[in-house]
Amino acid sequence: MVIGFYSLKKKLTSYRHAQTWYKYDCYTCSLMAARPAVAKEKICREKAELADALTAAIHDVFELQNQQLASLAEGRSGLDRFELAIKRARQKRDRAKQLYILHVRAHGC
Repeated sequence: MVIGFYSLKKKLTSYRHAQTWYKYDCYTCSLMAARPAVAKEKICREKAELADALTAAIHDVFELQNQQLASLAEGRSGLDRFELAIKRARQKRDRAKQLYILHVRAHGC
């Protein structure tokens, strides 16, 4: 089944093959696979929790880096403690990112 539609900027043609929607952009001559839109209420609860954990971990890394920079600007000593804390925060961030990616790949949400 081929479905064609026009937008104001581009002419796009959509078609479905093997449960996947594809869009062909006639102006850039590119084929893009498009996932069906997921309604907000259908977002997986675990994905939302993992995204929140990832956001918190990223915030922790930035917060520690800001504290380190402020300490450096004030000329304080003892910056080694920041290095260890930042290393641990980055490891926590990387674990949270991997869990999020694995969940999205496994569930497709």
